[in-house]
Amino acid sequence: CSWLGIFLLQNLWETDWVQHWAFLVLPSAFTLVVLFISLALGRVMPRIFGATYKWMLALFGILLALLIYDANYHWGWEASQSPIITKGTKHWNGSSQRYGVCERRWGHLSALDLALLAQFSYFNCDEIEGNLTQAFPRSNATMINCSDDDNSFPRSVVFDLTHPGHGESTRVISYKGTSQPQDANVDMILWSTIKVFQWLSTVIPVLQMMHTDQIEWMIKHVHIPGQVDKEELLWNRTIKELKDKIEGWQGHVVLTGHSLGGGIAQVLAARVGRNAMVFSPPGIGYSVERFGIYKRRFWDQWVTGPTSDAPEEFGVQHAKRLVTAVVPDFDQVPRVDLQFGQVQHIECRLKPNPDGFAPDGDLTICHGLKKTTCELWRVCGDQGHRNFSCSEFVSEEG
Repeated sequence: CSWLGIFLLQNLWETDWVQHWAFLVLPSAFTLVVLFISLALGRVMPRIFGATYKWMLALFGILLALLIYDANYHWGWEASQSPIITKGTKHWNGSSQRYGVCERRWGHLSALDLALLAQFSYFNCDEIEGNLTQAFPRSNATMINCSDDDNSFPRSVVFDLTHPGHGESTRVISYKGTSQPQDANVDMILWSTIKVFQWLSTVIPVLQMMHTDQIEWMIKHVHIPGQVDKEELLWNRTIKELKDKIEGWQGHVVLTGHSLGGGIAQVLAARVGRNAMVFSPPGIGYSVERFGIYKRRFWDQWVTGPTSDAPEEFGVQHAKRLVTAVVPDFDQVPRVDLQFGQVQHIECRLKPNPDGFAPDGDLTICHGLKKTTCELWRVCGDQGHRNFSCSEFVSEEG
């Protein structure tokens, strides 16, 4: 009820006060109403509203407070993204011991290239145009589709990149993460249910006691009536837009995104059957039925056999084979839900002190895409010799 009220309030009154404080005021008011009703009924029906109910009420308050904290601060973590490429060149070959993702290519693009394109989705179209050539000096990079309409969700930017040596072309669709209240609303609507389950599991091992199919069913069905149908309309519209953007394209296609944008890219990649390279995304494992990735029971496949060759019939298989997620240490967002694709864990350490000790980063720094990009540059190196501005995270010695 709180999230529905927040959504309606922020869409009716687009003032700064409403956009920022609705996350705090509405859930708090809802909590006070529930508390008042509980105390009143507790005197009338003490056997029903006794000690057990009070413990449940306390747990409800804690979970709601965590959701408010998550929504209010998670928005601010990702809103600021500054360009990471500056003029000039810098030769850096990376570490002798590299992450496995360093050697992989999507078309001719590296994980470092895709991290830059994921970051560009936060910029306005003019900023992207001004930084694109500098970010990809050795490729023929073109921005094909871009819109600065803040009301469109999800926001995506389409790039075409051609390798000058052998003409290999790759189309990249980059989805923006959370940077404004509308994004935070969608983030909470799509993943708040599994967040509650996971927080509850720290007290009662719900996820460990129940079978995965049961959790998937509950995640899909425990909602406000009609909510899942509205979500399916969103996914269908987004899938249609994606298919329109890649229709007739003969080269490679890869989806990318950071945080919420990475979560959206994962769902689309699984449902359409395309490659995705995403950064710090929430998982999709427990939500596969809710997101339309898992539509057919394995029992049906065994009894009747596959009835269609449509990509959506094999969404879970696509997620496991086609999706790669970069997960920094101490980043809490990728620990929401369950990662289904290939996961590359990377370190999140700050710049070493004079004594050589590199302290661990905190959750806000580790979730930032700039820190992730600098870590990939530090370990993987850059064959393009671009001048990455990573001095706040990386020492001269790497």
